[in-house]
Amino acid sequence: MPDQLLVIDAAQTAAHFYCGVILNANRAVRAAPIVCYLLHWSRAQIEQYGRTRGWRCEVLDLAELSHEPHTQRSDPPAYR
Repeated sequence: MPDQLLVIDAAQTAAHFYCGVILNANRAVRAAPIVCYLLHWSRAQIEQYGRTRGWRCEVLDLAELSHEPHTQRSDPPAYR
């Protein structure tokens, strides 16, 4: 199973709290320092814990993310 990124959005409960955890075989193998206690937890445990904290969790497949280098645009993106 390819690595996955579990994105945690806790901005509803704590201002500016947005971080990620790398999952391998549905187990946390890397984590942002603020959530390092989640290391070795299963995806289900993290999602359940997140629900009790009011976090929004989303899982992304790293293999599906673009590996193209970022290029600088001449015009900034439009924000709505």
